[in-house]
Amino acid sequence: MVSSGELAAAIRPVLKEWVERKLGPLTCHLTQLMIGHGCFAKYLCEVVGREPSVVCHHCDDGAVDTAEHTSADCSAWAETRTALSTAFDGDISLPALVRKMVASEEAWAALRVFSEAVISAKEAAERQREDDTNSLPLRRRRRDHLGRML
Repeated sequence: MVSSGELAAAIRPVLKEWVERKLGPLTCHLTQLMIGHGCFAKYLCEVVGREPSVVCHHCDDGAVDTAEHTSADCSAWAETRTALSTAFDGDISLPALVRKMVASEEAWAALRVFSEAVISAKEAAERQREDDTNSLPLRRRRRDHLGRML
């Protein structure tokens, strides 16, 4: 997960441009990718308590599943990452993402497209694990008092 300090440090040098940007909205998936909250095993395990391990479900690396792993290293998203890496000149660290996002419509669009594709796929996989009757109880999707899925 990205700490609020790391995010603030990445935005601080371009704060004025960030606040005044007109390139596009911060979508839910884009925000999740930037802050590390969402369908990342580390977040689901250590913060939410809905995942038994921090290991990535999408690659065979045994890597800790974080936003950084997803955007920079996970082999499952290598093809999707190509356009992102090109738009960001190969540097997809958080400071570089923020800098390029405010400077380039192409970079903003590439990160939005990447985040929508990857986070949507991760959410779909998470829903499958939640709905699997053989999954651990802590992982299963919860129901409200009327039996509806939450």
